[in-house]
Amino acid sequence: MLSLRNDRILSRDNPDYFLGSFAVTLHVELTHAISLLSAASAAEDFGRGSSDPEIVVEGKRVTADEAPMRVVHSSELNATVADTIGEVIGSVQRTIPGQNAAIIVNGQRLGSLADVNSLPVEAIERIEILPSSAGVRRGMGGSAPIVNVVLKGHFRSLTATAEARNPTDGGADRQQVQLNAVSIRGDGRVNLTVSGRSQSDLSYYERFAPAVLEAMPDAPNPNASLMPGSTTLSLLAGKAIKLGRSQAVFSISGTLAKDARKLATRADNQSSDTLNADGSATFSGSLGTHFWTVIGKASFTRTLYDANKTRLNLEQSRSKTGSLAVNFAGPVLQVPGGTLTYYANAEFGLFSLSESQNDKIHSSSSRQLASGQFGLEIPLLQRGSTRLSVGDFAMRLQGQVNRSSGSETVAGYETAIKWSPISGISFELISAHQALALFGDFTSAIVFPDTLLFDPVRERNVRVRQVTGSNPNLDAPNQNQTSLRVSFGKTNSAGSYGISAYYTIEKTNNPIFTPSPSLPIEQAFPQRFIRDSSGNLIEIDTRQINAFRQQRRSLNISLNASGSFAQWPNRKSPPQRAGDPTTWTVNINFSSPLSEYLQLTENSSPINVLDAQIGTSGGSGSRFQVGSQAGLGNSLFGAQWSLDWSSGTKITGQGIGSIGSYRPPVRIGLDLQLRLAGLFRQSEKVGRSKLALSVDNFLNSRPQVRFPDRQTPLSLNPKNLDPIGRTIKLSFRTILH
Repeated sequence: MLSLRNDRILSRDNPDYFLGSFAVTLHVELTHAISLLSAASAAEDFGRGSSDPEIVVEGKRVTADEAPMRVVHSSELNATVADTIGEVIGSVQRTIPGQNAAIIVNGQRLGSLADVNSLPVEAIERIEILPSSAGVRRGMGGSAPIVNVVLKGHFRSLTATAEARNPTDGGADRQQVQLNAVSIRGDGRVNLTVSGRSQSDLSYYERFAPAVLEAMPDAPNPNASLMPGSTTLSLLAGKAIKLGRSQAVFSISGTLAKDARKLATRADNQSSDTLNADGSATFSGSLGTHFWTVIGKASFTRTLYDANKTRLNLEQSRSKTGSLAVNFAGPVLQVPGGTLTYYANAEFGLFSLSESQNDKIHSSSSRQLASGQFGLEIPLLQRGSTRLSVGDFAMRLQGQVNRSSGSETVAGYETAIKWSPISGISFELISAHQALALFGDFTSAIVFPDTLLFDPVRERNVRVRQVTGSNPNLDAPNQNQTSLRVSFGKTNSAGSYGISAYYTIEKTNNPIFTPSPSLPIEQAFPQRFIRDSSGNLIEIDTRQINAFRQQRRSLNISLNASGSFAQWPNRKSPPQRAGDPTTWTVNINFSSPLSEYLQLTENSSPINVLDAQIGTSGGSGSRFQVGSQAGLGNSLFGAQWSLDWSSGTKITGQGIGSIGSYRPPVRIGLDLQLRLAGLFRQSEKVGRSKLALSVDNFLNSRPQVRFPDRQTPLSLNPKNLDPIGRTIKLSFRTILH
């Protein structure tokens, strides 16, 4: 008898590699069994007299909460028209409604994704959309699905990219070049990316006609900069090392940027130089059946502000932060429904310092952060474990606490129940409660004597005294949130398709917000707004304050489908094109803030925030948003079409009795990519190149703002809002090695 058993097999070629040691055995063992069966059959053909070995396969079933909900293979990426892993991740995340999905690479958590995002898309083997329970096994909690980017086992490339963006009307030109080198060998990886970007200055006269500017109250100088010109140089580097059963991943990034802004005269011109550096180190591995991860991060930023070239009025700011996070996860014991799993996280802010100064004011603040989280995932029922099976049932219990010195302590708990009646269908109900306990050590009030802001009563910009800082008299808010996530997906030989929905209702008592100049807020908190005898606003207190109650409801729905045409449609095509699949993808996202009410005081009426903007500019937020993408591609070409639509909104807070309307633009984008590999397969150098054309806002759609009884404020002028005409991008990318 030959018995195959290996509960610790971890292979990059195994689709279940990243599901944990207690869930990977089935595919591996069956693969080996099939190989042995083939060998036995061959031996029988050569010599019938040989005896057949008895093969016994012992494996573990991959339950619904462990198997990928969806797998995107490398061939499907042809339809995304993406050049980098970061672009692919962004596209995949849009297909997952609700909370942002966590990203892991080769089944491991990373302290930073900056260097991985810059890797070429050709380095991807596949992308797995894992259920939220997969995050439990990596100590990441279980509140959102996981996107697992699986890199190829062996890959080398040197890639150069150049692109130019040019808005056709009232926008700033931008150029960018990038050079990326990467080498992947098994679990080891080293990569380096250097990029440079420049953006031209955009002045008011380039955006607005002189007559329009002259008609505006408090209009800026036509030669002044609406958007500053900038030059940026960036460096990204990453290295992954296999250390026995453990792995170490290091990532560093640095950016040097210079901005230049024109004001009324040359002597008033402003510029700034910013240096930013980030680094992270991630160590991960296993102790028996328990997984652990240690992540260290550090960040430093320094900015010098220059009023003119002689640096007569120098201002500067700097900040630095550092943190250390540790997490463990693993099985506790076997229960009738499966394996009870725990996860524990702890994160400490080692240092956090922020400083700013000029010739008049110097301010600095430091704070320390600490957080902890512990949770259990308890399988209750397992599909097929009883004669009357109702599917897989699991429960998750989680508690957490976050403390920030100088402001707050947040404590909360979360419970979730997940049910999967059949493969491909799952329901998850999540209930979370969070309470904020405030404590002392508050920063003192800071007064800025000359702040420019918009007065909604006088309908003009004014200069006032602004009071900022902490408020020691705040009441502790508490929040209750209930969410329902429903997912359905199916994959067969024709392709894959799925639909998922995420519904949330959130209630908060004593919510904390920062007051801003608006009519509803001033009516509810008149003590925060001081006016003189003529009614002119002279002082505003913008320290945080409690409202009475807030309630929100939202719905997100995502539909996605993908498939392929089996072969190149022309049967007379050259042999090298035979079997070249043309893949297609379609994704539609719908989101809606179904309702949002804010009651400022106990005696005031609730404000329908969706119908009334309590800020100082912009619309009140669209009730409905629809985004869609469709792609088609193979080794010769790639094409992707996108559409983003939002419903119109109302504009209030711009003056007494004045209600305007805002209609967002319908944004249509078109991306075309010619892959020269499909045309010049005999030329290795040309065959690795791509030529791409991208057009954003293809129909030149503009936002529409109207006030029936007054002129549109400059801040809401359609030409002062994005998008600015069409934006055309032309790029050339080639793999040099």
